[in-house]
Amino acid sequence: MRVMSTLKLLLIAPFVCEQSIGEGASTYQLVSRLARKFNCTVLTYNLRADTPAGKNVPEARVVEWRDLPIVGRFSRLNSQLTPGYIPFFLRARNWLRKNLKREGFDLIHQLAPLALRYPCPAVGLGAPYIIGPLGGSLEAPPSLQSEVEREPLYRKLRALDGLRFRYDPLLRATYSQARVLIVVAPYVSKALASIELPPLRFMSEAGVERVYPRLCRSLGAPPRLLFVGRVIRTKGVRDAIRSIGHLSNRDAILDIVGDGEDVAPCMREVASLGLQYRVRFHGYLPRAAVDAFYERADLFVFPSFREPSGKAVLEAMSHGVPVVAANYGGPAVVVDETCGRLVDPAPPDVFARSLAAEIDSVLANPLLRDALGEGAARRIEEQYTWNKKVDWLCNLYREVL
Repeated sequence: MRVMSTLKLLLIAPFVCEQSIGEGASTYQLVSRLARKFNCTVLTYNLRADTPAGKNVPEARVVEWRDLPIVGRFSRLNSQLTPGYIPFFLRARNWLRKNLKREGFDLIHQLAPLALRYPCPAVGLGAPYIIGPLGGSLEAPPSLQSEVEREPLYRKLRALDGLRFRYDPLLRATYSQARVLIVVAPYVSKALASIELPPLRFMSEAGVERVYPRLCRSLGAPPRLLFVGRVIRTKGVRDAIRSIGHLSNRDAILDIVGDGEDVAPCMREVASLGLQYRVRFHGYLPRAAVDAFYERADLFVFPSFREPSGKAVLEAMSHGVPVVAANYGGPAVVVDETCGRLVDPAPPDVFARSLAAEIDSVLANPLLRDALGEGAARRIEEQYTWNKKVDWLCNLYREVL
């Protein structure tokens, strides 16, 4: 077996873009760090408006194609369906057929896309490969299913994933022939239950650069609750707003940072509950401004009930902010009793009251709040910085080889 320092690694990684705000940025963080450790070749494609991956990752040998010319105009649809993956798959598979034997890669790792609906170009070609992190195809919990009946059609297309897991031979072979699948949470194994799976390992696709020093809070200041993310129904912003009306602590303020189609209904909810002075909408903000909100937050409230992983939860924890989140999907893996509280999804009124009870319990005990904040920072330091995640991948490569 080749020593790890000379490992010849092929990374299949669509969208390697440091400036991206989504998967592309996470993929860049992993690819750039792995390229500094190993002899890396990267097969990728990027949106035409993005910086070429070869410039983003000069340490690696990059084979890159550009995305379809029109899809970049439809960013949200593109993020759900990724139509450019089809030509990328065909080009990458053709490249592998021509070069795989000559190149002699020790291992192939497909890092992206995160979603479960994309076959691997290396399937069936005889080379060892692993896939992941994988997530998505997560349905809303039954108790809140009625809340998403009117969501846009393109989001409902995930309902077709189950049929593909059962009947698409290329997708089934992709997962069954992998040496290891890296998944973001246990729910992924349930989604793929119809396929005979290889060993599973758990790792979130999201990460943070480092843990940030915690600023001292002003004595006597009202407690600041914070939500950061897209304001859509499944993120639970309405539920967070409703919880404010049930709090025993009448001074607490909820800051909502983000934009989306559910802002108007959330504003109506605030008005109907008479919470105009306790809930504040800040819209989409640049990174530095978002960090400033994390720095002064006392508690991060994230009741998203269809969250594959939960990048915003990691960001809050990296600033030493304890978390109250829904006990569902990715946040249920990230948050434990050392850094926050989890609330089981329930019908809206029950959900809001349960959130309020956990928020009150943390705000009423400053020593507990501080201990949870320290636990959040410690959990990030131990598992969720990018360097820790790459160390974890290196150990996985050793195990696979």
